[in-house]
Amino acid sequence: MSKLHIFVCCVVGLVVMSLSSSSQAYTRSKGSEYNVELYWKKLPVEYYIQKDGDGRLAEGIFSPHIQTSFNHWATPSCGCFQVKFLGLTSSREIGYNQDNPESDINLVLFQTESWRHDRNAVAVTSTVYSQRSGEIIAFDMEINAVRFTFSGDGQPVQGRSTVDLQNTITHEAGHVAGLDHSSATQATMFASAPPGETSKRSLHVDDIDGVCAIYQKNGAQQCTIAGSENAQGCSCTTHTPSPNKHVALMFFALFFAFIGFQRLLPRQR
Repeated sequence: MSKLHIFVCCVVGLVVMSLSSSSQAYTRSKGSEYNVELYWKKLPVEYYIQKDGDGRLAEGIFSPHIQTSFNHWATPSCGCFQVKFLGLTSSREIGYNQDNPESDINLVLFQTESWRHDRNAVAVTSTVYSQRSGEIIAFDMEINAVRFTFSGDGQPVQGRSTVDLQNTITHEAGHVAGLDHSSATQATMFASAPPGETSKRSLHVDDIDGVCAIYQKNGAQQCTIAGSENAQGCSCTTHTPSPNKHVALMFFALFFAFIGFQRLLPRQR
């Protein structure tokens, strides 16, 4: 089994400061070992949602919001990124089994009992990728329902400062696609968001430029994936990575500022 290398990317949610956005401010995620840009070769990216939710939002609310967040990244007409929701699951297993990769699933789940990451992280996406090629192999997305309250509309719940679920997941799904943080203040991939914010629910032109730069549509069936060895049809990307690939693990953690409590969360790491 190859050794996993861990790269931690933390986002601290601060009060949004006035920054000028550039026409191409998006940034692609890069591996920590060989500085390769990350991408999915096998499309669509399939995923499950853990069925228990956070104990507050009904399944009829949290599941559609999560699906919508992922679907936004497959919507731009200039791109060919694809996602596929495979349904709800009772599994809560997080991690990547290099000895039996076909047993793994890409999972989105609320953690309600304990939280193994930084307590100030609202959500953490872990992405497994090939160190040499940058090909993304798998991901898990954990949502911190131990400390945070989520809503479908960004409004406070029982007087508590609340995080909008779709706003959070759309940002995290951008990391799944292979994007890092953008310097464009209006972009979904901008690194700051106060609680209750909903503007990141939909994609900004900078986000669209970013995802289309990775997964560029060429005609009705052809998809050029930047970083892959060869351009190929979206429907033909059926490669399954072997378990002895040199893989690495990257974390993306999203933090928010509790403006309602008149304090900011401290910068981590």
